[in-house]
Amino acid sequence: MNEMEILLENRWVVRAKDTDLYYKVKNKVDDYKDFIKEKLGYSLIINPRFIKLEKKPGAAECFMGIGDFDSIMEYVFFTIMIMFLEDKGAEEQFILSQLTDYVQSKYEGSEKIDWTIYTHRRRLIKTLRYCSEQYLIRVTDGDDTEFINSDAGEVLYENTGLSKYFVNRFSENILGYNSWEDFEKGSHEDMNIDKGIFLRNRVYRKVFMSPVVYNKGTDDIDYLYIKQHKSVLENDIQKFLDSDFHVHKNGAMILLNENKRYKEVFSSEKNISDIVLQINYEIRERIKNKQFTPKENDVITVSTLQFETLIEDVRNKNNTGWGKSYREMRIGQIIDEVKVYMYYFSFINIKEDEKEIEILPLSYKIVGRYSEGFDGKINEEVRKNDG
Repeated sequence: MNEMEILLENRWVVRAKDTDLYYKVKNKVDDYKDFIKEKLGYSLIINPRFIKLEKKPGAAECFMGIGDFDSIMEYVFFTIMIMFLEDKGAEEQFILSQLTDYVQSKYEGSEKIDWTIYTHRRRLIKTLRYCSEQYLIRVTDGDDTEFINSDAGEVLYENTGLSKYFVNRFSENILGYNSWEDFEKGSHEDMNIDKGIFLRNRVYRKVFMSPVVYNKGTDDIDYLYIKQHKSVLENDIQKFLDSDFHVHKNGAMILLNENKRYKEVFSSEKNISDIVLQINYEIRERIKNKQFTPKENDVITVSTLQFETLIEDVRNKNNTGWGKSYREMRIGQIIDEVKVYMYYFSFINIKEDEKEIEILPLSYKIVGRYSEGFDGKINEEVRKNDG
């Protein structure tokens, strides 16, 4: 993984955590700083403690939350922890009970925090573990599983002093913002940025940070930019990611080379990834057989029942090659996992009323199936044109 990829893949590179990686990235700054500033429009912070690329998306997408969190309460806990650490000096220690008292006093959700409730304790510890992974705190003594099992458990932590740098800096006043839409609107209305530069930055952010950029129609200036500057984008992607850029009539995406190993990519070694490749193959077959008919924008709209039946059909055909957990999993759970996974990677869009599902073009461009003499490996195919 080159230095640019390291910055894109990680929130930051902390010297105390990995000195060699810190200097590897720092020593190559001149190779990528112009691209970061001019094409992505990102700020790059370099100081003696860490290097951070302040990433902002071209558009908000469903996968952009904190993957370790599965409840609003955990996000609130995390925000309160950042506040708590703001008042602590670097290397200052604190015990878990100090934090629990602080969280309880600051929490303003509809549900009252009660540490005798297992779910509340588990969510707090999950949030603390995320803080530790991000190097905001260190565990000095104790075992947090004791607190999960009983609210009497105690742990000693140390503040690293990095919490004040965790949140990105904003050029606009965000105190009045109430939703993610406010952040997008605020960026659009920033009159200090040349509109041409803003467009370029937004498109590059979408291309580099999203699984796919879909064409939203004739008035989509972002997609028009992609088509007009395809060769420049291709050169930049080849230079900084050593990968290919595919532009179709209704979608553009980076296709990573097989040697790339990022945290969350499609396809991957995960069994769910193979299952989705097989589902995508079945979608393509149904298009060939005229069972599914894409619209002009290459989107296929089906009922939720139709889509869930398709998943069940794929399971019945292929599950002998699936991992043990998926072979034994209830079909309802498989359906739920597949829908969430495909939604996150922009293969499908689930309508608001959940009665219909839009199968998006990427789904039948990247497909896979077991070979004739089944050996447990899936053959992946990528369609490289719109034919």
